[in-house]
Amino acid sequence: MPPKTLDFYPTSDLHSSPSFYPTSDFYRLSDLAGRLCEDAFFSIAGLLSDALLLIFVVELQSFRPPSPADYGPPDLRRLSTTVFPTCVTR
Repeated sequence: MPPKTLDFYPTSDLHSSPSFYPTSDFYRLSDLAGRLCEDAFFSIAGLLSDALLLIFVVELQSFRPPSPADYGPPDLRRLSTTVFPTCVTR
């Protein structure tokens, strides 16, 4: 019985890289995908910070004290009362 040899690759392929190693195209695509994901993350983070700033400014504006003009047209507002000092005698 002849001895068994364990050859995983034929002898003609010993000097070529096996197919399961990534090629330079794979690394190029992987780098592009990584940069796109990173850019998307920074875009989302930037939009989120802009939205939070906008919410803060809107909320800040809503807490300002109301002015008399906020209550309606001038003809519906009561005119200021003038008090005249008088002398009452008995």
